[in-house]
Amino acid sequence: MTTEPSRAKAYRTQNWSLAKPSARGRKGVVVSQNHEAAAAGVAILEAGGNAADAAVATAFALAAVEPWNSGLGGIGFGVVLKAGESTAQVVDFGPVAPRRADPADYPLTGAMKFDLFAWPEVEGDRNIHGPLSFCIPSSVAGYARLKETFGTSMPVSELLQPAIALAKRGLAQDWYTTLKIASSAAVLRLYEESARIYLPGGLPPVPPYQGVPGFRTLGNLGATLEHLAKAGLDDFYRGELAKRLAADIAAVGGVVDAQDLADCRASVREAPVIDWRGTHRIHTAGGLTAAPTLQAVVEGMAASPPPEGGPDSAWFARLSQVMREAYASRLEGLGAAQAAKEPGETC
Repeated sequence: MTTEPSRAKAYRTQNWSLAKPSARGRKGVVVSQNHEAAAAGVAILEAGGNAADAAVATAFALAAVEPWNSGLGGIGFGVVLKAGESTAQVVDFGPVAPRRADPADYPLTGAMKFDLFAWPEVEGDRNIHGPLSFCIPSSVAGYARLKETFGTSMPVSELLQPAIALAKRGLAQDWYTTLKIASSAAVLRLYEESARIYLPGGLPPVPPYQGVPGFRTLGNLGATLEHLAKAGLDDFYRGELAKRLAADIAAVGGVVDAQDLADCRASVREAPVIDWRGTHRIHTAGGLTAAPTLQAVVEGMAASPPPEGGPDSAWFARLSQVMREAYASRLEGLGAAQAAKEPGETC
């Protein structure tokens, strides 16, 4: 059996037409990787909320429409630049290890992971999944601090309504959901609850060949968000939800406990600035993000501008060296326990 050269070539080649139109607005713009989460933020702006209110509503909505990237068990940072001001501020709810975390529980294999982050590999991937894989969940504390410090008087319960509606409806069972769940199915199947929610019948959900894709219930997320809307966000750390969360973690062998939750706080500090060749000031979140590593690379290359005719092999060799040194420094010491400075970078 032979294949015509032209037909074989057509089979191997795809021609995509990609477009990314800009969006503009006079009264505000909400940007999110998921359009439904962005719509949640827009609804809050239209109801009289400001950018901080919209950001909180969008963040909570992401837990329902993009659970592989966002959720109540996560961490984060929020960079805020007020109109007319030149200095940005950071709401820091970055990662903090639980009090009882022990480095000895994470022995290295000596190899590197070939995944998204390419970090040193830990035996059994226990830093990636399982009861020892997560730090203190500070997302809710961060959203609360963002709302309290920079938001309007709009009630938190109102900000949560779009997320509650999306969570009760469920996760869209479209092709992208299939892709994301299938990519993590090997891990999701290891745990009873994640397998129940994301792997119906033991397999990733797939959209129907015909008709409209349905939705998949996201466990107790809707009920949890409703509880927070009534009890307040602090309940996640010092109320009924905190008690249930601590008990569930203990039952599976985790080390985040009630005291870790009760001590969780989000801080506000001045945003670090990276100077870009004297022409731009880049406000970053700093802390345990890629920003300090990026800053080290920018500073390391400051004395090595590209040649007039464009970057040459020597310039790229220098860039490679600086990037390797910056990443080695990140792995060696970024996030190491140290005495807190003012403003302290804690959650």
